[in-house]
Amino acid sequence: MGRPIALKTPLVDLTKAGIVQLGLEVDAPLALTWSCYRGGPRPCGTCDACVLRAKGFAEAGIADPAV
Repeated sequence: MGRPIALKTPLVDLTKAGIVQLGLEVDAPLALTWSCYRGGPRPCGTCDACVLRAKGFAEAGIADPAV
């Protein structure tokens, strides 16, 4: 049968601002993270993923280090 698996989703109940705050608390390299739909070496700043990220940083009161 194999071994049972455990599916963990630690961010699912957090807002985008909460994820930013948690990232800061654990010293995550936020400048190296983004999920821009257009790809590329930097986030585009206009796709839905970039807009949601910007909103999360704004709500957390933190400047987005990736832009």
